[in-house]
Amino acid sequence: MAVRLALVIIAVTGLSYLHVYTTLRDTAIEDLRRYVDVRGRAESDQFKLAERQTEMVRDEFLRRLALQGESDPQAEFDQAFAREADGLIRVRPERNDHRHRATAFIRHDVALTPDLRRRFVIGWNLLDQWGPLLTNRFFSGFINMPEQLSINFCPAADWGHSATRETDIYTYETVWRSTVEKNPARATFWTPVYFDEGAKEWMASCVTPGDVGQRWVMSAGQDVAVADLIRRTVGDRTTGTWNLIIDQQRNLIAHPQLSERIAQAGGNLQIDQLHDPTLTAMVDTVLATTGTAVVESRDGSA
Repeated sequence: MAVRLALVIIAVTGLSYLHVYTTLRDTAIEDLRRYVDVRGRAESDQFKLAERQTEMVRDEFLRRLALQGESDPQAEFDQAFAREADGLIRVRPERNDHRHRATAFIRHDVALTPDLRRRFVIGWNLLDQWGPLLTNRFFSGFINMPEQLSINFCPAADWGHSATRETDIYTYETVWRSTVEKNPARATFWTPVYFDEGAKEWMASCVTPGDVGQRWVMSAGQDVAVADLIRRTVGDRTTGTWNLIIDQQRNLIAHPQLSERIAQAGGNLQIDQLHDPTLTAMVDTVLATTGTAVVESRDGSA
């Protein structure tokens, strides 16, 4: 009788443990799923906001350009900008305040025409007015044009001041991918992570090109600082979890234990270079999953 009772108690205890374990596991998975869904939506909304804002800047620029017709705002141009000792045209020193206003430059070898002055003044006024809103959640907002010039609003950096006679904006992916040859669909695009020498920041940029007829006249962009992504991703996590960021090209953007390796790789560390089977399997699973989901790793360890 004692043996039978012991067996019954063991069986009941085992079933109770299995029930409690299953319940706790299901609850933990559901809590994790909710967390992933909320975080995923929040980060996705950030990137979608950048896309919407570049499209809004593009549309407003083209609207203002159409209203200007063939006018030449030379007087307004001369009041706001001046050619400096190195030959570059920048915002006049008495008006330059990159922390609160738009900054800009035109390279020394660019011919000034009524069309260029018109677009430059429109772009500078637009970023001067909209800049504080564009940078409320992002590192900076900018407008580039086919000519060697750039207009920026960035409280953390004065790109106009840092530009030199050797500055070539066509070395930037934000510019050459805006050309009709490289972007025939004229679609909004994201750059890979890169290091910006002027801002001394790792970032990714969202860019929307703008055309008049078949002619490319400007591109509107937003910069997202990778440091902000890492801070949110690595710092905001649930108990017993850790977060990472990867892109579609299998580059590791953020990882709590691999920050130095990522920096050494120029912000583009391929997962396959790490030779970590578990991490590789996790990335493969994530890239093969559509939408938000909680999936178990292939080895069952996570």
